[in-house]
Amino acid sequence: MNWNKKKILAGFFPGVLILLFILTALSSSLDKSATFDEVHYLGIGKSILKNRSFEIQGARLHPPLFFYIASLPLTGIDISENILKISDPILRGQNILFLRPHDLITVLVRLPFIAAGGLLLLA
Repeated sequence: MNWNKKKILAGFFPGVLILLFILTALSSSLDKSATFDEVHYLGIGKSILKNRSFEIQGARLHPPLFFYIASLPLTGIDISENILKISDPILRGQNILFLRPHDLITVLVRLPFIAAGGLLLLA
């Protein structure tokens, strides 16, 4: 076996593993409902960006980059100011989830983290 074939095979197996990771994460995202803490964090990033304030309950639990990334898929979804002002983070998250049927928002919010996981595996 020459050197080029070895290089191709060496890149093939990690690629297959990354693809398996992404497919497993996507299929489980479609199959599993939101966990307790996922609901808690929904909308925090969007509220921080919209109001330029960390006063929303739950905003000081993690560094803001996490909230911004989680809110990227929510940019196309109209979330009323009344929902973002709900002080109870679980109730606020539930109201955001109910804006779209069949856990669509849960799947959308998980997508950037699945992509980030795939990119980390490339490193």
